[in-house]
This record gives sequence, C-alpha cells and structure tokens, in this order.
Amino acid sequence: MSRYQFYLVILCGIISPALYLPRALLQARYDGAIASAGIAMVLGLVMSCLFKASLKPFHDLSLKEIIERHVPRSIAMIMFQVLGLTWFAAGASVLLTICYVIKGFINPNMDFYVLLFCFLIAVCWASLRASIAILYNLELWIFIITPILGLIWIKAARTSTFSWDAVFTMNDYVLNAPSWNGIAVASFLFSGYISLSVDQATLRGGGIRLWWIPVLGSIVFGAVVFIPIGIHGTEAVDQYIHIWVNTADSIQFKYGVIERGVFLLLFSYIIMSLIFAATSWNAAAEWMSGGFQSRPVHIKRILVGLAAIAVLAAGYYVNEKQIITLSHYWFSLRFAAELVLVAVMVGIGRRERHA
Repeated sequence: MSRYQFYLVILCGIISPALYLPRALLQARYDGAIASAGIAMVLGLVMSCLFKASLKPFHDLSLKEIIERHVPRSIAMIMFQVLGLTWFAAGASVLLTICYVIKGFINPNMDFYVLLFCFLIAVCWASLRASIAILYNLELWIFIITPILGLIWIKAARTSTFSWDAVFTMNDYVLNAPSWNGIAVASFLFSGYISLSVDQATLRGGGIRLWWIPVLGSIVFGAVVFIPIGIHGTEAVDQYIHIWVNTADSIQFKYGVIERGVFLLLFSYIIMSLIFAATSWNAAAEWMSGGFQSRPVHIKRILVGLAAIAVLAAGYYVNEKQIITLSHYWFSLRFAAELVLVAVMVGIGRRERHA
C-alpha cells in the first residue's frame, strides 16, 4: 500500500464523526455494532489484499484507466457515475454537517448560507487542483491534526468522569448478531480509501503494510465509540447528535493555553472536513469525467460547479435530521459500490495475469 493510500485510511478515520459514523454505531450498540465492526475489519483487510493484488499487473495506470481498458464501456460508465455521485455526496454531507456544527457550537448568529457559500468556494477551488497537490496538503495536515486528536482521545479516556465499568458493560453485547447497515458503516474505517484511490498519484510507491489498516481502524472505532460511552454512559450516549463535540466539551486542559478541548476538536474537524471535501470531490470529478472522452478538464469544472449548486440547494431544503438519515444510506451505497469495484478489479487482474 502506498503512503498516500495510508493517508486516505487515516483521513477516513478522522472524518468519520462528521459523517455521523459514531452516532450510527452507538444507536446500534445493543444490536450488533461491535460484531459488525469485527466483520467489517476482516472484510476490509480481505478487500485491501485483493485490491492490492489486482493492481500488480498495472504499474503505470490509474484505477480509472484500468477499468476503461478492460471493462465494457456501458458497464464502466455506470461504475464511473455511481462512484462519482457517491463521493460528491460524501463531500456535500461533510460540508453541511460542519456548517451546522459551527453554527451550533461556535457562533449561533452566523448566517448558515454565507458560511456554506464560503466553504464551497474553497472546496471547489481545491478540488480542481492536481491530485498530487491535494495529497501533499493532506499529508501536511495529517501530521498536524493527528497528534491533536490523539491528545484529545487520551485526555478524554483519563478524565475523572470516564467510567470503565460502562465500557466493560458492552462485553455483554459483543456476540449480538451483526447487521448489513452496521457492517456498511463500520467498513468505512477499513475500506473507505479504496474507491478514493482513483488517481495514479495515489497508487505511487509502497512500503506500508496492509495490517496497519485493521490496527488504525480498530483504534478509531474504539476511540469514537467507547470513549463517549465511558463519559456519557451506555444509556445517554445516543441522545446527542454530535456526540464527539459534546464529549470534547467535557474535557479541560488546565495547564494549556486553550482550556476547553472542544475548541481543539472543532479546529481539527473544520480543517479536515475541508480537506476531505476537496479530496472526495476531486476523486468524484475524476470518476465521472471518465465517461467523457473530450475536454476532461472542462468537464470536471462543470461537475464540481453543479455539485456546489446542489449543495447550496440542499442546505436550503434539507434539515440536519434528514442529512443524518441520508448519511446512513450513503454508507450502504458506498460499501456496495466498493464490493463491486473490488470484484471487478479482481476479475481484471486475474484475466491479465493469465493473458
């Protein structure tokens, strides 16, 4: 696995609260969420191994170019549009969510649509840059943000209000039957990077072992699920919409310049939300432009512009509760699309090796 794919794995873990992943898993904490995460971890590792093996015969091609050359055009067109719409929706959901968080926790008097418009300008500009430039920025911010989030997680787990008894109570529900929705949601931590790896720049190099994927995914799962349970308890934990914002608000840094942990968390999530939106829209534009043979640069600009208009309209007509519901459906769509993508790539790789 290349280092940029490794950064995409970290990005998916960091941004998961903005996609309401902890909320979805905490709502299913008695209904197989832990078992679903275990299955998702195994599936994610298997999918990553198969995906990596399928890329070996193609050293200088991007994922999109491989599919264009080896898949019938009609099927390739459907795949490109589905994957493109999937990641446009992901970026849109994160942008809307972070605007709701800023308005709710930082400045309630701020105009939601002005804030959304400003973010859209930044994301549209960034998503139309070269993929390698976006990945360089992602690398830089991951090195800055990851220690901050790690500090918040450690501080939260060591606070006096944290109850290990509440965490250990979840042992009684480990063997509860998993669900498709739970597996689809948890799989984002372990395989969400696969369909983001559309550009050839993402696939360059190697040296990162695949076993890091389940390790990182398990750490993030434990942090975003069990730390809120330890602080808020097993019963009250699903009463919050933005559970990690409320959790960080209970953390104090007595000897730091910033006293409340929520400010560090919000700073981290605002930055990473914009990075994620730019990365996902760049990948989405790359996927969807694969169906057009001429002027791909102009097509990408049109696609990103249409996505921005759609997000502005969604911000006007869709409320936060509906965004949460749509986000849960999005996890299932993304997981199904990635299963199909990996299956297609395995078939292509096997046929190429036996050619």
